[in-house]
Formats: sequence, C-alpha cells, structure tokens
Amino acid sequence: MDRKWSAKWITAADFLPLRPIDPLKGERAEHTAADAEGYTLQKNRHQIFRKVFSMPSRFGRVFAYVTADDFYRLYFNGSLAAMGPAPAYLFHYNYNVIDVTEYLHPGENLIAAEVSYEGYINRVVGSGDLRMGFLCELADAKRVYAATDGSWMTARLKCWRAVGYAGYETQMLDHLDASHYDSRWKSDRAYTNDLVPASVNLCDDHVLFRQLTPPVDFYLLRPQRQFFSPKGTLILDFGREITASLAVHICGEAGGFLRIRYSEELREDGCLYYPMRCIKNEYEDRIYLSGGEDVFEPMSYKAFRYAELRLEPAPELSAKRRLEEAAAGVLAVVRHHPLPEEACRFAADDLRLTRIFEICKNGVRCGTQEGYLDCPSREKGQYLGDAVLTSHTQFILTGDSRQFRKCIMDFAYSSSVCPGLLGVSPGNYEQHIADFVLLYPYMVENFIRLTGERDILGEVLPVIHGMLTWFAGHMRPDGLLCDLSEKWNLVDWPEGDRDGYDFELAQPTPPGCHNVINALWYGALSTYERLICLAPEYAHLAPPTESERVAEAFRKAFGGGEAGLFRDTEESRHTAFHSNIYPLFFGLANAAEKEAILAMIRRRGFCGSVFNAYFVMLSLCREGEIDLVCDMIRRDGDRSWARMLSDGATSCFEAWGKDAKWNTSLCHPWSSTPVAILAEYVAGIGFVNPAAGEYSVKPHLPQGIGQLHFTLKLPGGRITVDLRRDGQPRIRTTGKIRIV
Repeated sequence: MDRKWSAKWITAADFLPLRPIDPLKGERAEHTAADAEGYTLQKNRHQIFRKVFSMPSRFGRVFAYVTADDFYRLYFNGSLAAMGPAPAYLFHYNYNVIDVTEYLHPGENLIAAEVSYEGYINRVVGSGDLRMGFLCELADAKRVYAATDGSWMTARLKCWRAVGYAGYETQMLDHLDASHYDSRWKSDRAYTNDLVPASVNLCDDHVLFRQLTPPVDFYLLRPQRQFFSPKGTLILDFGREITASLAVHICGEAGGFLRIRYSEELREDGCLYYPMRCIKNEYEDRIYLSGGEDVFEPMSYKAFRYAELRLEPAPELSAKRRLEEAAAGVLAVVRHHPLPEEACRFAADDLRLTRIFEICKNGVRCGTQEGYLDCPSREKGQYLGDAVLTSHTQFILTGDSRQFRKCIMDFAYSSSVCPGLLGVSPGNYEQHIADFVLLYPYMVENFIRLTGERDILGEVLPVIHGMLTWFAGHMRPDGLLCDLSEKWNLVDWPEGDRDGYDFELAQPTPPGCHNVINALWYGALSTYERLICLAPEYAHLAPPTESERVAEAFRKAFGGGEAGLFRDTEESRHTAFHSNIYPLFFGLANAAEKEAILAMIRRRGFCGSVFNAYFVMLSLCREGEIDLVCDMIRRDGDRSWARMLSDGATSCFEAWGKDAKWNTSLCHPWSSTPVAILAEYVAGIGFVNPAAGEYSVKPHLPQGIGQLHFTLKLPGGRITVDLRRDGQPRIRTTGKIRIV
C-alpha cells in the first residue's frame, strides 16, 4: 500500500457477506444466486455508485484516486473522465490518479461510477473471487472533497441480460433491455431510482499501488462508409481494425430490438464474415427497444472493422430507412494505451513497405490496452511471449517505457503464484508456458538496452534467480533440462509452423530432452549473467549453473546434424528450423555453426511462425543481412507481411495469412517486428546510452528502395532520418539527444 486513504471500499449489500476466494489456489465460487427475474447476481454484474458533493468557489488541481474490482467507468456531472484500472493481482492491485479539475465547478457536483464484475475465471482480469467493489477519493493539495463511504448511494443495473460470453469467456456479450435503463444516473443530481446506501467493506484485502501506466485513451470515431448487404442489413465500415465499443442512440418501437454483429472482414458476396475466424461463437450485441429514446453504452470492448445493424422485426418497406436513422446515432468509442500518431512515422517510396509499417503500427495500437494483449478479440490476455515482441515495437512507436516496465513487473508478481513464473499474467487464469518464461530475462535486458532504466534490476533479479532455480529442478547432471512436464513446451505457434520438429509437444509434455527448451535455457542463463554484471550488488544470487557449461552440453547433445546444423533431440537426425534459430539468436553457435545456420536461412527463408520471425530477423540484422531481412518482409509468398496485405490486412495477423490456422486472429501485435527492424537497422538508430540521451545513427537504405523517412520520439527528444539513394543521409535531432 503506497498511500494513506480516507476513502473506504464500498460494495453492494448482497456481496458484503460473501467469503472471498482465491481462484489461483483452485478455489471456485459456489455462489450462483439469482434474483426474482432470473438474473445471476455474481456474474455479469453492473453496479452504480454515486455521490453529490460540493466544491468551494475556488479550488486548485483536483485529482481522483480511484479503483474498482473488476473495472470502472468514472463520470463527473455526466462526462466520462476515465476507465480502469489495469488488471492486477490482489496483493499488488492498481489504482489510477486522474486530474479531474476540468470536470468540476463551484457548488454542487455529481460523481458517478459504473462498476462491472464479470465473475468468470479468464485471462483478462482477476475476477471470479467475489470481491466486487469500488474505492474513490477526490482531493487537491489541501483537502478531500469526496471519499467513498456509507453515504454513497448504489444500485444494481438490471438492464444487462446475462446471455454469455464471446471468445474464451473473455468478454461479455452486451444485451441491453432499454426499458430497464435510465441513463440519468450519471448526470442528474436528483436521480433516486432504486438507490440505496452503499455497504462499507471493512474487511477488504486489496493491497493498493499507483498504476504505472495512465488509463487508456478513448475517443469517438465515425464510420468511414455504410452500405446495405445483400441480406438487407446495414454495414458500417470504420476503415481499419479498431478496439472499441459502439455507442448507440436510437428511437424505435417497443418490443423490437436492434441486432449488432461485429467482424474483421467481409465475404466476397459483401456480407459480414460471421462468426469471426478467431471467435467461432457469438460476437453480437442487442438493444431491446423501450419505445422511447434509448442509449447503448457497453463497458466491454471488441476488436472489429465492420459492424452490422439489423432491426427485428421490421416491415420490409421501412427497414432500410429505419436502419439509416439508427446508424446516424452510432459512434465507436475507440480505446487503447496512449499511442500519439506523430511519435513514430515511417514512409518510403516503396508503398508496400510503408503499408506493412502501418498495419504493424495499428496492430500494436489495437493490442496494447491495459497490457500487451496477444489479441484483443479472443484471449485478451497478456502472454509473456507475445509481450516480449510487442514491448519492443510499442516502445519504438511511443518512446514511452511505462507499459514496458509494468509488463515486466506483472510477470514478476506472478512468482507469488509459481516461482517458475506464469505464461500469462495478471489475472485469475493460471497457464504455464516454458518457452515464454525462459524469454523473461531477455525481455528485461531489452528493456534496459532501449530505456537505460537500470533501477528495475533491484526488483526483478531476485525473481529471475528464483525462476532459474525452479527450472534447475529439471536439470540433468550435464546442465541440460529434461522432463519439463509441468509447463507447456511450445516451440512455436501455430502447430503447423514447427517445421517438423521431432519431439512430442502434447500437453502435458512427455518425458525427454529436446533442443529448443535448452537453447532458451542457455539464453536465460547467459542473459542473467550479463544482468548480474550490471548490478554487482546481486552477485551473490549466482545462477544454478554456468551458461558455458550448458553450451558445451548442448553442442554435445544436439550437434552433428546434416550440413553442420543442430538436431532436434539426441536421438533424432532431424534439423528443424527452430533448433537452429535460437542457438543463433542467443550466441550459442560457434563460427562454423553460425555460417551453417545463416546458409539455411538464405536457402529456406522463413520456416516458422510470425512469432519465430522476430528471432530470425534480429539474428540476420546483427550479422549484417539487412537487405535480406527487408526482402523477406516484403517479398511475395506464403511467409511474408506482403501476404497479410494481399489478404486485406489493416492490422498485422496472428499468422502469415487468414487461412494459416483455423482460428487466425486478424489483429495480433506479436507480428509487428518490422517496426523494430526499420527503426534500428534501416534508419540505423542505436541505443548507446539512453539514460544520458546518447544514440548512434548508422542508416542502411535497403536494395530496391530509393528514399525513406523515419521519425522516432524518445524520452529526451526526437531523431529524424531521411535517406536517398542519390544523396547523403540527413539526420536531425531535437531536445536533449546526442548522436555519438
């Protein structure tokens, strides 16, 4: 707890007597009580909290210190001020600090919040533990103007019908019974409908810390165009993939409803591709009309480009007119972590490469919410492997290290659940992925390389030491890992991109010793050794074995494959792409082995997933093969970003193409690696000593490109690089940036 609160946790009366549980210890709620109308009380719960308070004639900067379990929307005098908090573990729970001065005026004011509690165990939030509640304190430097206590009023919104979830039970489907909804609760100080005093929870056990990141940005977006489908439905096209909810104002006849379906693409016949490839279940909202003016403002967001409107029932002759009237009151409320458009810009005379940059940028925009999501549609979870890649490109695109740092700490806190860390964090869903966890030290090292913020080492080095010690429990006498069945051995995803890797990767993983996990084991150990050198005061936290000992055992166990390549297992002669990429990336390969691996890549191109391509491309660039990498990014073929463009991408995909797997997500920021390549190896911006504002610039104009422009915002200023085939590079800086 990092501040002293005047406010108290408040909740609804029916939640107060419930015993909270810990889903991460296998506990599950048995409470499935329902009200007289059949609504489940502890699932899909929406609760409002309100307080009328007075402000003096003069006041300073006023801040709201606010949090909720699971999630809040905060209003002042009817205006939406913020949404949050970011998901977190109970023992290190987030609160937001928001400047709300602009929303206040002298005299009476109204503060109101809508709190949602999902009640399901999923990858998104720490829900399903019976801890629904709200905490808020409004203060300036001199006094507290309002703080949650028993004088606040509350009511359960009975307008949201419990109809189930989309994805992997990660987002509520929003069916609004408008006859039970009165939007005046957030703006009318005289509103009293169903309000009762809130219950103070004196036994609440959230341990609060200020959130490292700001609340998500939100803004309104109108459709770029609308048209009728062959089925007579009205389709709204927002022009690109977005993460948003739809705000709808509609008048219609009581007894009817407006059906809203969402998708990322259209079929050839002009109809919606529904259900979406990656959802494979309902992705539909409904507004059951009251007969008056109805307002639809769901809290959960979806990932989509198109929204389809259909009124039911509707007389055939008037249906189109009524749909057009309904569409006039539709706006998308787009939301994501702040990503200023001007912070990072790229343009080249190669239109394909420019478009690839833009779909990668939009993928990161959509997929960086309160955390680095693997996708904002299906799982909505912060997976460690995805985050290793997305954090790199998101920092390049923003120059903002806060989300990067928060992600590192989210996984550090997962050590309280398992010393070997979780593969997805935070949340009450427990998933173990060995490959992802072994990349954690690299993520920390990359954070320090890009930001210069070494202070994080004091918090994470003990965590990494504990993680390595956990894995060492599966170490053979020669230092290699084997029989790692407690955590999923992934190798690559999707399964079809494993290049015939010759080891059974079922869950749980069968006994045995194989290449990729041990190459990652070497990478984790060697990276940890370098991190310890940056913080000698932690030298006593020695790794469980030396990386060079593992390198020697690795070469003995897996070396000797065809053409000098590494083999998948000790028994197999197969030399999968993946068995050689990680030894190259982590510097495990000697000179002869390195040349054999490079020759393989030149001959075969990408033979793994978009995720694996990150390690391939960075390895090649380090070896000076920048032209080859740029060619691999934009060439025609089944494994390039150009294929995503040919499939109509407006954000980067989960896999190389729409049909590369049965449920391909069409928005997946782990495939945004070209952003990092263009910044660090084409524009050639090197992070020499970011803490001191020192950078280098060694640009490389790829073959086939005549000119390009790259602008990068950094904490101390901005670097702009302009390259022309027929001229000298032009390098400009602003602020406290020094080129060395």
